[in-house]
Amino acid sequence: MAGFVASNVLSGDLKLWYAKDYPAATDGCRIIDVRTEVEYDIWHISGAENVPLGTIREACENWDRDVPIRLYCAVGFRSYLAYRALVQRGFTDVRTLSGGSTTFRFFHDLEPVGFVAKPAEIHYAEASDLLTQVKGSGQLIDLDCTGLACPGPIMKLTKQMDELQPGDDVVVHVSDPGFAHDAPAWAASHGHEMLAISPEGPGYVATFRKSGEVAPATRGGVQTLNQTSFVVFSGDLDKAIAAFIIANGALAMGQKVSMFFTFWGLNMLRRHDAPPREKKVMDRMFAMMMPSDAGHLPLSQMNMAGMGPKMIKDVMKQHNVPTLEELMTSAREGGAQLVACTMTMDLLGIAESDLQDGIDYGGVATFLGEAQKSGTTLFI
Repeated sequence: MAGFVASNVLSGDLKLWYAKDYPAATDGCRIIDVRTEVEYDIWHISGAENVPLGTIREACENWDRDVPIRLYCAVGFRSYLAYRALVQRGFTDVRTLSGGSTTFRFFHDLEPVGFVAKPAEIHYAEASDLLTQVKGSGQLIDLDCTGLACPGPIMKLTKQMDELQPGDDVVVHVSDPGFAHDAPAWAASHGHEMLAISPEGPGYVATFRKSGEVAPATRGGVQTLNQTSFVVFSGDLDKAIAAFIIANGALAMGQKVSMFFTFWGLNMLRRHDAPPREKKVMDRMFAMMMPSDAGHLPLSQMNMAGMGPKMIKDVMKQHNVPTLEELMTSAREGGAQLVACTMTMDLLGIAESDLQDGIDYGGVATFLGEAQKSGTTLFI
């Protein structure tokens, strides 16, 4: 990989800027952070705009191509892809940060961000009465989250914390390298203390103490609306998985979640054992052309007559990523509100008996009401 990067630089296919040259390297430039919104909220270079990689092709259409652009991501891979996309669209002065924000933060002594390690405390039986009044039972829990892909560790940690008393400690083991960035933000959003974190194998071992109070969600020092709303329009498997991964992540961060399913997105709410009923000719035609339930959704790319979904499900199983059905169950158990669009149901000939139990029903006013209470609204 180092050879690939060097070859790109030497051949002129990639131009870099370096942490040691900051801030001079960004003077008069537009700084673009192509990481996710969650990563950006945890930390970002001062003055940087957040344009996630997946959106940069559309976002850059109206940008001034003569303004210098300085890109960065976590380690340099995503910013390299963004660099290629911008250069191919006529941007003439583009550079990407060598080593990404990880190198930048170490070079400028910014690691770890906002965290000072504290010794973990184990409270003993002789102090149990006092601890019950002040800090809870004081038990120490060892939580194994190795092998779980994001957002699995955060979800499992959140569930474990919900079962504990203030003052209890949890030592969590994870193999996800991104946990080091997620953990401080998760602890801050829930009002818990992160006592320690250190590398362990490919991931980390971290110690958290449950607090009795939940800190209000903030962004840039300003309190935000603690809810995320979705419009789930697509009926593609990959987009459905992405929607529910984000939804479960939001729930794990202590947010409320509302998901409004309309048009093809309604197919993932279908039940495979729907009772038979009389249907109009057009309704029967729609039913024949659309997936019967969440387990039969196609991929948006490389569907290959149904082979693609089977391949992606197998890859997900190998990497311990929950299935769509499992993600949906986790979201509903976590309190996510799933709303079916009644207008679209009428158009496509879908009845309430065709959908799973526990679904709410509403129209655009229902969605807009939830969106007004949300700090983030996503259209998928």
